[in-house]
Amino acid sequence: MSLEWETFELNDICILNKSSYSKKDDWKFINYLDTKNIIKGKINEIKYLNPNEDAIPSRAKRKVENKDIIYSTVRPNQEHYGLIENPPENFLVSTGFTTITVDTKNAIPEFVYYFITQNHITESLQTIAEQSTTSYPSIRPSNIGDLIISLPNLHNQKKISSILRNIEQKIKVNGELNNNLEKIGQTILNENFFIFSKYSDDLLIDTEIGKIPINWRTYKLKELFNHIKPGTNYQPNRVEEGIPFLNVKNINSGFIDLSDVKYISVEDFKKVHKTWVPEENDILISRIGTLGLVTVINKEDLPLAVHYNFINVKSDKLPHQFVYFLFKSNNFQRKYQTIKKYSVQEYVTIDDFSEIEIASPNDLDELKSVFDLFVNLFDNIQKNILEIKKLQKLRDTLLPKLMSGEIDVSQINCDLNLIIKKIILKFINPILWRILI
Repeated sequence: MSLEWETFELNDICILNKSSYSKKDDWKFINYLDTKNIIKGKINEIKYLNPNEDAIPSRAKRKVENKDIIYSTVRPNQEHYGLIENPPENFLVSTGFTTITVDTKNAIPEFVYYFITQNHITESLQTIAEQSTTSYPSIRPSNIGDLIISLPNLHNQKKISSILRNIEQKIKVNGELNNNLEKIGQTILNENFFIFSKYSDDLLIDTEIGKIPINWRTYKLKELFNHIKPGTNYQPNRVEEGIPFLNVKNINSGFIDLSDVKYISVEDFKKVHKTWVPEENDILISRIGTLGLVTVINKEDLPLAVHYNFINVKSDKLPHQFVYFLFKSNNFQRKYQTIKKYSVQEYVTIDDFSEIEIASPNDLDELKSVFDLFVNLFDNIQKNILEIKKLQKLRDTLLPKLMSGEIDVSQINCDLNLIIKKIILKFINPILWRILI
């Protein structure tokens, strides 16, 4: 680390929980964010609440300013945190968050955000949380304030933040591209399988699942798939390294995220293998807890063991790319929800799943041109996912090197944006890597 870097406690350069909402504020509406609705900076939902009509959660107290960092004090390893930019009017977050307002005379909010979201910081805070005397692992705001941060000058903080921000922006763009491709796929699916507006009434027949074209029929899933089975209910011991053991939480926006996966030993994997291990292009749909999450097994994910909270399917009659879109469709998801049962948590049985009916032409070959569209869409989604994974690996590799000063950005005097673009395009090209460090 350069001698130009200075060391501070986070308390020295930030204000924690700067301001709170009270009845005196008398807001006519509130935009509220709970801890569960943000993960790794991605907001899933902000609730719009009218105090005259809605019950306002007692935890809706923390006021947030532009460029504030919010960090959940419960189970830090679940990574409910984010950098809030351009918050909506009358924005409050749960008291389950610590809000961090950075003094911009000393630090760049983005730099502090990248510092506090490093893996070793998360692990350190999680260790503190597990030693707490509360009913669940939690930290205090003071645990965050006591963190030691080293800061280069503001100019170099901006450089470091820009490098990481550009990588994350590219990840975001790829994610948005995939969302658009998913929407296109669902539109094609609706027009060809669920909404038969191009057919006149005399070309439609009534069935138990509604009107379908006269030259179509209904199929039960067990007629279309050559295997439908659950993952293993074997409970192996977890180890630090070994074979990934997939759970529902490892499904992220349709693809497998192994960044926080648990592992089992090779010996245990051999026992699991006797029961069930997925193969390339197998499709998984979650059947316990969070129902209806869908993913496709890629060769990059193998070998892999899968918990019994999934249904594993494979079809020789339907391309897996089409089945992926089918399972994610609103129409199918509604059917899937209707067959759920209740115990300790919601679940779907293999038998009930197998009986779900869908409509298709008597001759499936008639759909070849439509299937080709889904293959093309899916392949583009997978290409973007592969790039996202590479970018995430690049970010995770660069982050500790940049935050520790191991990569000295002060020596970069040319166009920083051009360098960033080259890094992203090359994905840690060895020659470029040597130039950078």
